[in-house]
Amino acid sequence: MLRAAAYLVGTVVVSLVVTVIGMMYHDKTGCAPDAEECLAALVGILWGAAAVVVCLVAVVVIELILWSRRRRKAAEVTG
Repeated sequence: MLRAAAYLVGTVVVSLVVTVIGMMYHDKTGCAPDAEECLAALVGILWGAAAVVVCLVAVVVIELILWSRRRRKAAEVTG
């Protein structure tokens, strides 16, 4: 249960940081200095959503590795 909480907190922090970075990056590179309508917030949200997907994939990979190690260790004990 502690790992799930750590995964959740880590995903939230990473997605928030990536959202802010995406907004700042697009604001500097994609928006004119005098533009009233800049899509930096939308781009930042898209970056954040992509970060959530990447974190989900990372969590699945980590859990699969841990599961295989536990299974291998259990096989050594019984085997």
